[in-house]
Amino acid sequence: MLRSVGFYDELGRTHHYRGEGSIHDACAPETGADEAAVVAYLRSGHGFLDVMEASKDVIRRDVVLTGAPCLCSDGTWVWRLDLAHYVERYHLRLPREFLDHVRANGFSVPTLSEEELRAVQPEVLAFF
Repeated sequence: MLRSVGFYDELGRTHHYRGEGSIHDACAPETGADEAAVVAYLRSGHGFLDVMEASKDVIRRDVVLTGAPCLCSDGTWVWRLDLAHYVERYHLRLPREFLDHVRANGFSVPTLSEEELRAVQPEVLAFF
């Protein structure tokens, strides 16, 4: 079963919403350990749903993000594409379990076979 990271209240609710509270509560004043490597990991996730949409940053409404609600996964965790933006810009504190997983993968999203990608796809898409 996939685990979710970064599905905050302000990012909207869907039928399969699994909110993690307010994004404002996750913001930190300074860069966290390994933040750049975590951002790179989030940006390199396997894409499962591309959304051609411009969305406003939920913290600074004057910033526009493209493809924000796109879904990515590493086969174990699922997140929105814009999570990388929020971690980089607002230094979000992510769950220790997710960070331990990323570090255990050497900050590199695992390569998944076509079969593995197809197997996890329905579960990833349930987050939209």
